[in-house]
Amino acid sequence: MPDVRSIVQAHRSNQFSLPETVRLLIDLQAATERVLREVIAQARSENYKHSWTQIGDALGVGRTAAQKRFGSGLTEEHLEYLEYELEYAIGALHEEIKNLREEAQAEGSTLMPEDADYVDSLMEKISILENRFPSDWKQMDLDD
Repeated sequence: MPDVRSIVQAHRSNQFSLPETVRLLIDLQAATERVLREVIAQARSENYKHSWTQIGDALGVGRTAAQKRFGSGLTEEHLEYLEYELEYAIGALHEEIKNLREEAQAEGSTLMPEDADYVDSLMEKISILENRFPSDWKQMDLDD
């Protein structure tokens, strides 16, 4: 994709019509917005943990403006739905572990080493989910 300067120069030299120039600039703007959103999401991630104040400073706006533009915008209902989905996923993992253990018991044996490793990996996933998304989301400060 060409840069802004080359688009404007091409338009001034009549290589691009006005509609072509506008379309290219809109496409460039949309691509820039996508990249900016990815960079800010990464800045907010666990690896970096930049605050909305820091992001606002980098953007030249206040914390509230940065969060309003790039924040999750999660509503109370959305949080409740996500929590329900999370509880369902954790329940499904527990059910899978229970079934594996019951199958082994029905066969009069213990879990095979590969099954035991699989159960351990499921338990690790459950722990990660439970620690990453605590059930008291509503009490968390989602702003910073």
